[in-house]
Amino acid sequence: MNHQQRMQDLRFQLRSLQEELRTYEGIGENLENLKRRHDETVDEIKYLRKCKETRLLEETMKEIFLERAASLSRLSAENALLELHQRDNDQSSEELQKLRKDNDFLRATVLEQNLHIQHLRERLDFISKRQTTDDFASELNKF
Repeated sequence: MNHQQRMQDLRFQLRSLQEELRTYEGIGENLENLKRRHDETVDEIKYLRKCKETRLLEETMKEIFLERAASLSRLSAENALLELHQRDNDQSSEELQKLRKDNDFLRATVLEQNLHIQHLRERLDFISKRQTTDDFASELNKF
């Protein structure tokens, strides 16, 4: 009798341990799913940040371009006006020379800012290429 009782106790313990093992296996699967979802969320956040950086850079470049175009138009108008005044009035030649210097300075500034725009374009290209590479790497990691 004692042997049968011991066998029943062992069977009961075995069933309890099997149920506990199934519970732990379920918890492990849930943890793996949560980790995968966490990784996907982190990847999506990185992608959205890169998109935001790209969009902000594009907006900045557009603003700079519009400012430069307005400056160039203003300079051209001032230059044309100065040339008309020079013909009419030789006394204003000193002022005209000063304005020409200012005009030359502003042109140099526009050229410098155009170089800055070129730098921003190169940076945008770099970010876009990096974003494409990171997106590709993220897709490969999913497999």
